[in-house]
Amino acid sequence: MAENMNHAMFYNSENHDRVYDADSFSDWLRKFFTTGVFIGELQVEAGEGMKVTVNPGYCNIDGKVMFWRQQTPLDITTANSRYDRIDTIVAERNDADRDFFLKVITGSATDSPQPTAPVRENEIYQLVLAQISVRAGVTEITQADITDTRPDSALCGYVAATVKEMDFSQFSAQFDQWVKEYKASKIADVDEWTEEHENDFNQWESDTKDQVLAWYQAMQGQISEDAAVKLYNQITDEELQRIFAAGFADGTKTISEDGLTIDATSEAGMNLHSTFTEDGLQKTSVLKDSGSTEIAKQVKTFSEDGLTITSVITKTPKK
Repeated sequence: MAENMNHAMFYNSENHDRVYDADSFSDWLRKFFTTGVFIGELQVEAGEGMKVTVNPGYCNIDGKVMFWRQQTPLDITTANSRYDRIDTIVAERNDADRDFFLKVITGSATDSPQPTAPVRENEIYQLVLAQISVRAGVTEITQADITDTRPDSALCGYVAATVKEMDFSQFSAQFDQWVKEYKASKIADVDEWTEEHENDFNQWESDTKDQVLAWYQAMQGQISEDAAVKLYNQITDEELQRIFAAGFADGTKTISEDGLTIDATSEAGMNLHSTFTEDGLQKTSVLKDSGSTEIAKQVKTFSEDGLTITSVITKTPKK
């Protein structure tokens, strides 16, 4: 590599004033792309017996790149007869050999197997493409035994642009200072204006308060009437049937001593007043809202033999 790299890249050399080497290209490439494999490439799949296959693909390790153009078959060591183990499939950059390799790293067979950590020192850098669960005594690797670790950025990761988000800290600091100063100036303006117009504001507040109070008193009766109309419209025929049949689900109920009158009042203040004739053959019920305005009436008639009941519910027209 040229001793003086403080110049632009890449220009043709004139009298050896621009001398580049492989590291020059790596230095340039690592500024734009992260270490890893490209999405969808170098997938590990089960083969026949104790074999796996690494599909074609491209990887970048700190500016050095490799493209495997064909499938690469790899042999998995015979399974232990007693214990399981976890093998790893790695893409390795080896600077001593100046090359890349696809390898099987055979794990230790134990009663609690763990995958071998990738080597990343002494001119070697490994990306873990997959972990293979080699169960005791098996003679075949299936796809279910293969864990794809390419998405795991700690073990492999996908190649991506190094610039993931823009740094706006300098612009933000300048903008925050401008907001701080602008806010302070506006607060001073408001304080000054408030002091100048304090008496006018107090007079306006007093006049407005009187006007609002007069309006409220004029509208109070109308508001109550509007609420009653809303309640009247909300009670459906089905709800009236339920109330006349079963009364209220809450509240209180009072029965006269002769048993001919029943008054039920809900927690919301609605009242259901029911009266029986002395012969017990007719019952009249009147439903009123909390303001004692009639909502509906029911007249229920019983035959003398008790086998026939007629019921008529009339919804009181709202004026």
